[in-house]
Amino acid sequence: MAVWKKLLFGAGAACVLVLGAGYLTAWQSLEACAGDTFQDLRREGIRGRDMRGKPVAMTRDMVSAAVAGPFLVETDYMVPLGLHGSWHIQRYLVLPWGRYERSSDVVHLVCAPDRPGGSKEKHPAPPMPLLGSA
Repeated sequence: MAVWKKLLFGAGAACVLVLGAGYLTAWQSLEACAGDTFQDLRREGIRGRDMRGKPVAMTRDMVSAAVAGPFLVETDYMVPLGLHGSWHIQRYLVLPWGRYERSSDVVHLVCAPDRPGGSKEKHPAPPMPLLGSA
């Protein structure tokens, strides 16, 4: 019986240490992941547009980073397009020896479904398209 207790205690301690190392690694990589995301923005030439249609340059302050889990960092930024825009999210797997982009999503805020839960009710005023005539 004492052997099982020692094995369970050792396994639990190992899990706690790995989780702690994962959160610590993610926390230390926040700035580096945000910097990588901003470099991608600049390389791809992503710019927003203000209410008058003038280009809006993306700055480093527009990119934020947060710990999403052990060994996971999530960065996001908003690209304005008049009253609308798109929200870009990138997830990174961060290990002590490197950072790897895991996935990315783009949410077009005006094109979101108008009714949650798949409701078939018609919206009284459907959303305007993101691009095109108003």
